[in-house]
Amino acid sequence: MLRSSLLVLALVLSSSACRTSATAFVGAHVLAADFGRFLPDQTVLVVGDVIERVGPTGSFPLPPGTRTIDARGKWLIPELADAHGTRPTRRRTRSPSSSTS
Repeated sequence: MLRSSLLVLALVLSSSACRTSATAFVGAHVLAADFGRFLPDQTVLVVGDVIERVGPTGSFPLPPGTRTIDARGKWLIPELADAHGTRPTRRRTRSPSSSTS
């Protein structure tokens, strides 16, 4: 169930329509990876490809035209992609064939 929920989230966030509009996941259980806390009944507002706000459901207004997704009973881990990603470095390394001897 968790795998299918994360797949749906990935598909929604990757669609071109979501890159120009706001999407709110309403009523989700959020695991705040940065603090290791469980936050029940949260709304996660995504504008474009950025998480703009996370807070208790009903605690902040949604922008006009926001697409809402009923996430009651679902889990979201907003930092999961960043926590497991690697970033390319600009440091150049020599390949074995370019060594000078």
